[in-house]
Amino acid sequence: MIALLYQNRIEEALTLLEERGNKKEEHLQAAFMYRYIHPESNNPFIPLLVDQVDEFEDKLMLDWEGTRLFDWNSKASLYYVSGDFEKAKETLLHMDKAFVYKRIKPYNSFPENKYWEKAWHTAMLGCVYAKLGEYEKAKSQIDLLGQLEGLNQSTISMFYRGTHSYLIGRIYAEMGEKELAVEYLQKSVKQGRPFAYMCYTADMYLLGLKGYPPFEELIRPKG
Repeated sequence: MIALLYQNRIEEALTLLEERGNKKEEHLQAAFMYRYIHPESNNPFIPLLVDQVDEFEDKLMLDWEGTRLFDWNSKASLYYVSGDFEKAKETLLHMDKAFVYKRIKPYNSFPENKYWEKAWHTAMLGCVYAKLGEYEKAKSQIDLLGQLEGLNQSTISMFYRGTHSYLIGRIYAEMGEKELAVEYLQKSVKQGRPFAYMCYTADMYLLGLKGYPPFEELIRPKG
């Protein structure tokens, strides 16, 4: 899919999505990647998503089994990629009220899936605040991620290593704080976060870092 998007072969990408069953979460992933790769172009996947808006849920987790912990089944993500940041904010704040645990203290006793859902929710809200120019609120989400990291449960899956640093890097990138963003992304890599194509090299949240030499050095293939 990503090779097709980099070559702007949209019809073939749409055919591939159709062969996969036209799953809404895959449309959303394609929209995120396309926005990063071709930020100045009209996103051909947005109309598909708008048509499916009622099928998306007010949550940030697609699947807790395995390692598919992303925000690909979320209305907030749909609004984010389509550029409706006010609607994304409204959705996320509504979701925040739905969390059973409101205070920091109990998070270390969260079921692991709820812990990570809270972390991703915190990070996306920070990015939304950044896009809306509400930088102090964005920084408060960074602080909350730092507190959550301090309460992080141990996990055997390497997928979760470096996640907090990666999410903080995203917020700083959306704030235009390039140096800090790369600093946290570098930290994330050192902590063991896998260098997958949806992290770093096709992540719409990191669009503001494209062309920034330290970031380009970070994502340049090694060896």
